[in-house]
Amino acid sequence: AASAGIKVCFHLEPYDGRDAPAFQGDVTYLLDTYGEHPAFHRTPEGKPFWYVYDSYRQPAEFWAAILTPNGSRTLRGTRLDGVFIGLYLSRGHERYAEV
Repeated sequence: AASAGIKVCFHLEPYDGRDAPAFQGDVTYLLDTYGEHPAFHRTPEGKPFWYVYDSYRQPAEFWAAILTPNGSRTLRGTRLDGVFIGLYLSRGHERYAEV
């Protein structure tokens, strides 16, 4: 991808047992393993982009814990911080962005 000038992002799939520590572990593994690859898409500030598939399968409180600055397991302001893009599938899912 890098040699062709293409940037890529990881697509994080849901799985049974995914909780905040597991999600952090997934992001940590991917960053540790592939984070320096030149094709890994990042913001101009260096934050990686992530697609979070079926994000609505986790309660809003799950996302608040890891994606708000004062969340109990926040990724914000750490080396794991990034741009996390969730899936908006149907009316009502906007509640996940309101926490």
